[in-house]
Amino acid sequence: MYFFCFIIATFFVVLFFRKWKRALGFTFFGTLSFYVIMILWIPYYIICNGLLNLGWEYPVKPESMALITAAFCISCFISIFLKILLIPNRKILTPALIHDFSKSTKGRVFTFVAFVISASCVAALFMMKGVTLDVGNYGTRFESNAGTGLFTILSYSMVTVAVLRLYRNPDLKTLFFSVALVLAYGMLLFLTLGGARNYLIAAIIPILLAGYSLRLISLKALSFFSAMGVLMITSLALVRYGDSVGVGLFELLALYTRDTVFPVESLSNIIDRSMKFVGFDYFFNQFYAIIPRALWPGKPIYLDTIAYFYTEQMLGYGKGLIIAPTGIGSLYIMGGWIAIFVGSLMISVFFVFLDYLTLRKSVVFYFCAFPSIFFAFFCFRESMELGIYKILLHSMFALGVYALSNGVYRLLPKKQKRLIAPITSRNMAKIQHIS
Repeated sequence: MYFFCFIIATFFVVLFFRKWKRALGFTFFGTLSFYVIMILWIPYYIICNGLLNLGWEYPVKPESMALITAAFCISCFISIFLKILLIPNRKILTPALIHDFSKSTKGRVFTFVAFVISASCVAALFMMKGVTLDVGNYGTRFESNAGTGLFTILSYSMVTVAVLRLYRNPDLKTLFFSVALVLAYGMLLFLTLGGARNYLIAAIIPILLAGYSLRLISLKALSFFSAMGVLMITSLALVRYGDSVGVGLFELLALYTRDTVFPVESLSNIIDRSMKFVGFDYFFNQFYAIIPRALWPGKPIYLDTIAYFYTEQMLGYGKGLIIAPTGIGSLYIMGGWIAIFVGSLMISVFFVFLDYLTLRKSVVFYFCAFPSIFFAFFCFRESMELGIYKILLHSMFALGVYALSNGVYRLLPKKQKRLIAPITSRNMAKIQHIS
């Protein structure tokens, strides 16, 4: 049954890819994230159990896996339909239009302002925290990062800088430069935020997708870099937790890869159990995180989100730890299978709406929203509301940076425009007629 679900879902994802491969945006990355986390774990479990004899049990029953597969296939179908209706290929922003904006004076000012803001925020984080890899466990790290949210969010403007640079000079040399820039940025945040890996991978993904869109790298190369990225992130987990390399290394890497990319073990604690659904009581609590501590002195470090409800109420862990319920798990906690099907449909519509704004309507929306594309992965790895919150938050702050750069642009001296229009043959005829 499990392998049959994998085959069916893979058939639908191939249909989806054929339609969306020229529109690399939130729908593309989000749907592939849905597939990787909720479907691709099946062959991964088979391979790990067969080669390493790990004895992992499947996290959901066969009938539950069939329903998850059905929700995924419906999401693919809806995305394909909306793509044909709202985002036809002939109306997608061309790389030439994006290139023109990045080379314009306004685009260069935006790049400069974004770089200054990002570099200043990274410097401020180092001044406040320094290197904190030895800060302790997950809870200690989470608490030590309290109050740094604004600096962390604004520092993400470095990804916008790298994307702008790549579109300004679309060649392999600039691609390597942009990757090196965001890699350095991500590693600095990894060291400063106590081993947080999210911003590292979040910074690299948009650059690789932009490189693929500009035909600087092939699909095979993109797949290879994605696999290497997973290996790198897993290796950083070894560094963060201080694990020694020796006997059992492959088993440890397999376990960390499962927990990083396929955290479906949470589903065994959520689906197919008797529980009282919480509705939207915890959904909107996630968005309270945007309120600065200066305006909310008593702001709790751990907000009562769905992920925290799962960790504390369902798993029985105390404060200092948050276990991801996954996107499907968070929907189930809200309202069971009905919430999973309705939520999968709504998140597909949400992604297409974002792509409609970024890929069709405005170059500015593209540069402000596209760098946050990785957080579509959060919708399915962490919880649905956390991914939505991250996307909206980083996109809005990027728009704020653009508004600031636009103000700087208006203050800059401009070249005087010609007061006398060039004399064309038509104008010459008019002049001769008057005389």
